[in-house]
Amino acid sequence: LAVLPANQDIATCDILERAAQVDPTGERTIGVLTKPDLVGPGSEDEVIAVLNNVSKPLKLGYVMVKNRTQKELADGQSLSDAKETEAKFFA
Repeated sequence: LAVLPANQDIATCDILERAAQVDPTGERTIGVLTKPDLVGPGSEDEVIAVLNNVSKPLKLGYVMVKNRTQKELADGQSLSDAKETEAKFFA
C-alpha cells in the first residue's frame, strides 16, 4: 500500500518512488488516498486526476478513504457511525 494524504501535493510525495523500488513492475502496489475532507479549494482536480489513475498512474490504481477526525474520536464516534459519515461524504 502506498498511502498518500490527499491534502498534500501528491507530486512531491516520495512514497510512490519508494514503492517502485520494491515493486518495480507495479504488480503489488495500490495507492490509498487519505484525508479527502482536508483537500483545499482548487486542489480537487489534481486529487480527482490521481484517483482516476490519470496523474501518477499505478497498475492497480487508487482507492480513497475518509477516517474519523480527532474530534470524532474524542467524541467516541462508533465505527458504524463512522461508516455512515464516510458514506455520506462520498455520496
